[in-house]
Amino acid sequence: EVDAASNSIDAWGTIWPKGLAEGARAWITANMERGTVPEAHTSIALRLPADPTAPVKVESVVGAFRVAGTTVHYLRPLEPVTGASGIGTFDGDRIAIKVNSGTLRGLKVEQGNLNFTRLDSNPSHIDVDLTVRGPLRDPLEVLDSPRFRYMQKLGIDPKAVEGQSLTRLVISLPTLKDVKMSGVSLKVTSNLAGVASKNAMLGRDLTDGTNFRRARLGIGVGEPVRPRR
Repeated sequence: EVDAASNSIDAWGTIWPKGLAEGARAWITANMERGTVPEAHTSIALRLPADPTAPVKVESVVGAFRVAGTTVHYLRPLEPVTGASGIGTFDGDRIAIKVNSGTLRGLKVEQGNLNFTRLDSNPSHIDVDLTVRGPLRDPLEVLDSPRFRYMQKLGIDPKAVEGQSLTRLVISLPTLKDVKMSGVSLKVTSNLAGVASKNAMLGRDLTDGTNFRRARLGIGVGEPVRPRR
């Protein structure tokens, strides 16, 4: 077992030996930067060979860490979550990060879970579940990024939408550069306030108190976003 802390997560590429939980190591060193790691703990299970001249075999590696003020690139080229603080766990081919705070564009991340699996495969898989608060325009612009272009398909210009929102984004997809829509699961639920945009969605006004849900290619009025316990 190894306990460690680092002033910077950028130092992990040097501290973390190559070949040890390589899938998790490669993802963290490529997609997390800045910030500090106040705590980190790793457990390594080894198998000692009967032949003393044979190499020791690593059976498993599991670990946990706490980060503060870090940047997480959850799905390039989308803008990352910045100033993120939370707790992560990992093993050889999986990383799970529970985000307690951070910023996504102009949005405050109130809570979230980032799960990266099949890290020893190509492609790996990502599940993002973020609850964010702030200008409605920002989550709409995320959904209208070149990776998705959802708002464009709905005939909505995010820049023309005013108001505030509490939005839950749930995205699940493989980490392919060009992923087909059939391979993406997307659900969006928002509580809206102070919205001024007429006939924005299928002839419906986006007005104060409106709640909407977008799931895959369908859109409809949904239940309000509620804090997750």
